[in-house]
Amino acid sequence: MYIFSSLLSKRKIKKLKKQLKYCGEHVYIDSSTFVDKPNLVSISDNCHIQQGCKIFGSGGGVIIGEGTILAHDIQIFARNHYYDGIDLEMIPYDKRFVEKPVVIGKYVWIGARSTILPGVKIGDGAVIGAASVVTKDVPNGAVVGGNPARIIKYRNMEVYNRLLLEDKGYIKHKKYEK
Repeated sequence: MYIFSSLLSKRKIKKLKKQLKYCGEHVYIDSSTFVDKPNLVSISDNCHIQQGCKIFGSGGGVIIGEGTILAHDIQIFARNHYYDGIDLEMIPYDKRFVEKPVVIGKYVWIGARSTILPGVKIGDGAVIGAASVVTKDVPNGAVVGGNPARIIKYRNMEVYNRLLLEDKGYIKHKKYEK
């Protein structure tokens, strides 16, 4: 039974990768990952997406940079309901949508059960703490956490840049299915 379900999972992921706008080399996507509008989602090389992640590309689309790791149960939204303004037609929200792209930089680590909202740009080397709700842009190298996510500190960017030059990306040293 396990071998059969494993084979089905591999087929599902292979099909999903073909549907993506772009899928790089050495990308691991767990079979329980859900991607809405995969034609609006790009995933760069050496990324790792754990179980239970949900990526909603509809609206503005989602770009995930090289070497990024998404822990389990992360939600990324590129669309939200329009709920504020003098031209509202309905309450609690309108039938219109706010559609803004989500851009996640290179070598970002997003902790378990985090939520990324439309229009957010996460800089290279950032770390998003578990269960964070990211409502605003995150600078390069920032470590953020909470609801809403706030900057806690910054990574040592000298070390980060040295490791980049030495090609020491974590995912590059692991073997994942293509």
